[in-house]
Amino acid sequence: MRPKIPDTLAQRIEEVYRHGNHESGAELVRHAARKRVNELEAEYHAQEKEVRDVFDYEIRRSMGGGVQIRLTPRTNSPVRFKYFSKGDPPHTTILDTGTSYIGEDTLKSALQMEGVKNVNILTEGTIRVDVSEENQVPLSGDEDTFVDRIYDAMGDLIQERNRRVVEGEESKDEAYKRAIRDYWKYSHQL
Repeated sequence: MRPKIPDTLAQRIEEVYRHGNHESGAELVRHAARKRVNELEAEYHAQEKEVRDVFDYEIRRSMGGGVQIRLTPRTNSPVRFKYFSKGDPPHTTILDTGTSYIGEDTLKSALQMEGVKNVNILTEGTIRVDVSEENQVPLSGDEDTFVDRIYDAMGDLIQERNRRVVEGEESKDEAYKRAIRDYWKYSHQL
């Protein structure tokens, strides 16, 4: 695809591309297009597809009294789990947001809040949050529930990681390397 650029805009590009440390006007145009596409993708993922829209939840109560909240990405979700199997420990799960990547440990840390006993990522691509027996917050309902707090924590994490890629703080490739860094000492060679 070759965009048609009006002569006046082409002339303006030729006059300013060096100021942005670009080697040519074409490189400036590619950079600008890439940046805008990233912004539009992130906007779609962050606004159109909020965490509530991409994850279903289920509350499971065991006979022993424990309560689990399980979150699973919907089939049509842009968010999905990927598996990485190298290193020691031998494998990990990575959350692919469509724009960035989040490592398993980072995801678990984000969900460690008051009322959470433990967080695990199950092999079928489900997040299992074990609720503490001391939790006083209602699990579900109309206002300020435990499920709401989990969705908010995940939403904040996903939005922050997507923002880093969209604003150019890191590339999607760098986000992937960061997500697997603790699991594979050679991740920097990717």
